[in-house]
Amino acid sequence: MQTGTVQQKDGQGATIPGLISYPTGWPATHAHATAADATVAAVATARHVVTGFLASSDKAGSVVSLKSDSDTVLSFTLGVGYLAWTFPTPVMLALNKAAHVTVDGTAACKANIFGYTLTAP
Repeated sequence: MQTGTVQQKDGQGATIPGLISYPTGWPATHAHATAADATVAAVATARHVVTGFLASSDKAGSVVSLKSDSDTVLSFTLGVGYLAWTFPTPVMLALNKAAHVTVDGTAACKANIFGYTLTAP
């Protein structure tokens, strides 16, 4: 994974102290019969930022959830089918927490999560 550095500038062009380093981004995917959990592991002193997800299920009443470790950030009923979602404003998760998209199924379900990680210098 490549990394880079972002420097904020004030209105005069001077660098504002406090650099943020970031990876170029990550996807995670998981397929399972009854419970898919696409996970990006927690990173010390870092926050995951979720830009979107994909979920599919063969189960009527299936539930899709975006989680920060075990804390549910959002959850809704998908039903049979699939959903591709891109957040207009990315969702920043809690510091030092894993990012998860989960979905349940009867015989086939898939979860995918997309985003990047912000770490302090």
